Amino acid sequence: MPAGGVPNPPWATGSWSATAWEANSWGSAKLWSFGAKVGASFLLGKPIVATGDTLLTDLLSYWSLEEAEGNTRVDSAGSAHMIETGGTVESAAGIQGQGASFPNDGLTSTVRYQPDTPSDYDLTGDFTLQCWVNQSVFIDRAGIFARFGGGSNRTFLFQGLVSGAIRFQSLMGGAVRTLDSNTITNINDWVHCVVTRDLATDSIKLYINGVFDKGLSGVGAITVGTAFMNIGHNTRDRVIGRVDECAIWTFSFSANDVTNLFNAGAGRAFSELGGIPRS
Repeated sequence: MPAGGVPNPPWATGSWSATAWEANSWGSAKLWSFGAKVGASFLLGKPIVATGDTLLTDLLSYWSLEEAEGNTRVDSAGSAHMIETGGTVESAAGIQGQGASFPNDGLTSTVRYQPDTPSDYDLTGDFTLQCWVNQSVFIDRAGIFARFGGGSNRTFLFQGLVSGAIRFQSLMGGAVRTLDSNTITNINDWVHCVVTRDLATDSIKLYINGVFDKGLSGVGAITVGTAFMNIGHNTRDRVIGRVDECAIWTFSFSANDVTNLFNAGAGRAFSELGGIPRS
């Protein structure tokens, strides 16, 4: 047994199918759901447990939106820094520290955050998307966090609806898949929005405030569009209120992971993620 205290993978001749532990010299380990050994090579499947993995693992991009008004918002996990377009995005109190504020100055405003350069986000596998929103006015299809350029260019889209529900959309399996939350949110309340995509079960799940709200199965492969990422807008309408802690992971979080991100309504700062084990 290695120093990490976990069993080594089961060695066998020929090929095999089983669960198996993978360990390494620094004590990290992963439990894989299937595998095959041919000669001296290990060919393994999807990890279903990973000791040492945290909520920082598999993080693709994370916008804390802490910066002051007029400044570039830094992607803490990658290079897709957000810049203001269409006007000035204000800074106001967020769920953690500061957030981006979009005041009620007319529904035709194009004020938003977009990356300083187009970014190629591969979301064809498992993923988790997160954003926090606090709406001061409910308008229909208010863009919160999206990669959306209209029509079929609809990689993903979080919207606020005039009813107070939260909508998620994505083009999957050649059709627009829509999840409108059962949860009806309130004006001036912070709302935690998470969607997970599990390729193995071909499903998406919407969580509102740390609780599973609605899901779809048999959704098919996602169509990754060419549109810019947007925070605070969806090319049609923008949110009126505040947005904070927008993130993308290339891993499908469990319900327990989502609960940990929600953190009883307090949220998590980027600096906390590396200290929280992933389940």
